[in-house]
Parts: sequence; C-alpha cells; structure tokens
Amino acid sequence: MGRAVKQAVNGKCQAALNLRGKRMASELSQARLCNLAEVSRFKYQLHEQGFPRLNDDEIRRVLIVLEHATKEARSTAAAHEKLVAERLRAEKEEAAASQ
Repeated sequence: MGRAVKQAVNGKCQAALNLRGKRMASELSQARLCNLAEVSRFKYQLHEQGFPRLNDDEIRRVLIVLEHATKEARSTAAAHEKLVAERLRAEKEEAAASQ
C-alpha cells in the first residue's frame, strides 16, 4: 500500500508540474489564468502544489485558456521575428546602397 500511495502522490505532483510548466510557457500569471478560466486562484495554487482541488471541468477550462495563450504567444513571437528580419534586411540594403 505504501508504494501505491507514493505512486499516486508522484502522479499528482507530475500533473501539477505539467500545469505549472504550461502556465509558465504561456507567460500567464496565476491571477490572469484563473480569471480567464473562471476558477478559484486558491484552488489553482493548491493544485499546482500537488493537492488536487480542481475538478475535471475546471482543469478543462484552465487547459483551454493555456492552449489559447500559447498559440497567441507563438503567433506574436513569429510576427516579431518576421519584423526584425525585415528591418535587418532593410538596414543591410541601405548600408550596401550608401557604399
């Protein structure tokens, strides 16, 4: 029984780390995430710490918000990289034209 309990605790901790990792990757604060997902910040904090307090519907809403925020961050980063590349190319062309 001790081994089963240890595996369950490790599984819960791993799931909490996955949520925290996804939140950090999406660059959302806990407060913003909980507000958008309409879940209790207190319950979310406990869940991140390995004490599962969120029900399946709350977890689903959190994951939807995280997925949307990650997509948005990727598209923003891609647009920024494209803009920087265009500016660098324009600077090179100006430098070549002035020589």
